[in-house]
Amino acid sequence: MEQQRRILNQASRIDRMTRSKCKALKAASREVGANRMHRFDGLELERSMLLRNTERATQRIRAEAFAKLTLIRERRRAAFRCPTNRSLVPKKKWQGDNWQASSSAPAEKNKLHGCYI
Repeated sequence: MEQQRRILNQASRIDRMTRSKCKALKAASREVGANRMHRFDGLELERSMLLRNTERATQRIRAEAFAKLTLIRERRRAAFRCPTNRSLVPKKKWQGDNWQASSSAPAEKNKLHGCYI
């Protein structure tokens, strides 16, 4: 979970750095002037490509991080709903509405895909 948050923070940091670099490129292209239009076009092209590539990269990083976060949440939710993993199953046995240490497991008719209902 912490790793995905770090990835999202890194993506936004990359985004901010790119935007500041693009601002610097735009300012430099303004200073070039009309008599050097070819250089102005080159700077604008570099700026637009840099911005586009970084936006794609940050979108990809964010999408991957969001997918990982969603997967982790879904796994936790599934584990909470249906304790199939032995480490997640309570050590006590089922008795009515409570987990009791001395009772037996529920009947087969009360089980649904390994979940207690």
